[in-house]
Amino acid sequence: MSFHTKSIERILSPVAQQVGHQTIEASDDQLLQRDMPPSLKRVEDASFYLQDAVVLLQNDPNSSEARRKLIEGSRGILQGTSSVLLTFDMSEVRKIIRHCRRVLSVLATAEHVSSLTGLADFVKRLTPCMADMIKEVDNRQEELTIQSHSALLLRGIEQVKRLTPILISSLKLHVNTHQNHLPGAAESQANRDFLLSEMSSEIHEIIRGLQLTETDSSELFDDDLAAMHMNKAAFDSRLQFVSDWISDSNSRMSNCVEL
Repeated sequence: MSFHTKSIERILSPVAQQVGHQTIEASDDQLLQRDMPPSLKRVEDASFYLQDAVVLLQNDPNSSEARRKLIEGSRGILQGTSSVLLTFDMSEVRKIIRHCRRVLSVLATAEHVSSLTGLADFVKRLTPCMADMIKEVDNRQEELTIQSHSALLLRGIEQVKRLTPILISSLKLHVNTHQNHLPGAAESQANRDFLLSEMSSEIHEIIRGLQLTETDSSELFDDDLAAMHMNKAAFDSRLQFVSDWISDSNSRMSNCVEL
């Protein structure tokens, strides 16, 4: 089974239970606290299946019930561990999204900037949360294994970096034209509003990109489709082998290596 980030790929299933319980205790994420226990329970139940299989096989090496529990336990360990790790991963995504929303909250106050002092305060509030957001999103895009998702986040970061100084300049121009009653006040306000809209749109797109976990089917090429069909055929053949192996109590245990 493949995962959509390299960090998940590197974590081994035997530590999932420990990681899961420690994560629940340390986190204030209510969704994680809700979703993690069922995943941990699935891993625990699967381990009991494997223990039962061992006992049954010791008594009867050809036991079809033992084989069924062996397969179910192995599948449960894999799926449960995957669920544990993905639950943790989505919690990490929510943390990054909170950074994004902090930036959006500051941007929402830009229209109230009416003096250079107010502009200085706006920049002071925007700078740290913007830096945090860019850092976290950049780290995330480096972790992603789906290239299109990584590219989406990278593009969003670059756009935000490009627009930020332009927005600050437009705010300064807006303040100057209004305070000094200069021509172009309406135009400067329209430019400010346009840039705020662009910045907000880019950040919302980053948020959307952070929540993506699967490859869009439109991104698959012919070779990928062919590979998928080959993998499906191989899986179907192994599934038939498993069914035969379970039902035939006389088949040798060494045959399970085919799985």
